[in-house]
Amino acid sequence: MYKYFIFIVMAAMIFSCKSANSVPSGVLPVNSMKEVMWDVMMADEYVNLMYAKDSTLNVKKETLKLYSKVFALHDVSSEEFGNSYVFYKKNTNMEKILLDSLQVYGAKTRENYNMKIPFELQIMQR
Repeated sequence: MYKYFIFIVMAAMIFSCKSANSVPSGVLPVNSMKEVMWDVMMADEYVNLMYAKDSTLNVKKETLKLYSKVFALHDVSSEEFGNSYVFYKKNTNMEKILLDSLQVYGAKTRENYNMKIPFELQIMQR
């Protein structure tokens, strides 16, 4: 009887353990969230640059328009993105993983972009 009890306790412990880096259903995994967040940040920057050129632009309206395009591009709803964002903000370890991967993703994206620009133009941009 004692052996069965130990077996049941051990089985319960094994099956109840989840990875500290796992995300619940309805939350975007780190790799997907990283790509969506990158595009959301690019949309923000685009609107800010356009607003600097055209002060009659309705910033909020244009931002929401671009966000909806980003979400459609990644096949994500705004609610799913919002829930994922809240999840990562509450779970600081996961947020750190997300932000670190976002930083690396951005560096690689910029590096690929700079490789496509002729060297003379890269110097002029600095």
